[in-house]
Amino acid sequence: MTGRVIESETRTWRPQAFGRRPAREVPDPLIEPLWSGERILLAMSSPDAEPEFHDVDGETLEGTALAAIAAELRPAMRTWSFVVDGYLTRQATMPEQGTDQGIATPSAGQLVGQMMFGRRLAEAVSAKVASQEAATDANLPVCFVAIDLLAIDDDTLLDVPLLERKRILDGAFEERALVRRTPFIRPHVKGWMVAWRGMGFRELAYKAANSRYTPGRPNDDWAAVAIPRE
Repeated sequence: MTGRVIESETRTWRPQAFGRRPAREVPDPLIEPLWSGERILLAMSSPDAEPEFHDVDGETLEGTALAAIAAELRPAMRTWSFVVDGYLTRQATMPEQGTDQGIATPSAGQLVGQMMFGRRLAEAVSAKVASQEAATDANLPVCFVAIDLLAIDDDTLLDVPLLERKRILDGAFEERALVRRTPFIRPHVKGWMVAWRGMGFRELAYKAANSRYTPGRPNDDWAAVAIPRE
């Protein structure tokens, strides 16, 4: 494995933008919380290489926070190389919050990588959750939350359906404290939306399960919508 795709073609890629289609019209959607923070593409050309962090304009990002993410990512990789779409966010490292009923509400970070709440947890969260703003505390560590996989080893995945890209992403790296994957659900699971709102999320992303990825361009198969208050 050489990581040739990572080192050449993918350097021109930018994160895919949301389209103008209303969320209710997105076919067969996967629903994710929309993270606060900076949208980036993260590229690894080999398990021993330094990750490359590029913002929406293609500029290379550096800093102590990214060095900490890189240190966790390298030993966590289960593949040779990849390009991943995601967010740099402190929202995923917020501490647990308690309600006035003494119920321990899970942090946003605890939701990452989970596919479904247990019924008991969903009921506890929906009972009463203190509303939070997205984390802006500079003392919280920055985490990378992966939302999509664009390339792996020497294969680009732009024409692979989103649900399959998600499946492959699950095996691309082990989750660590600062390297995680976003949760997603199918429609009509009210407990999740209540919980996500309680974690400080204000918007949801609706993404067609069969959608392809168009780097740097809007895609009407992706839509953002505010989380309903009730």
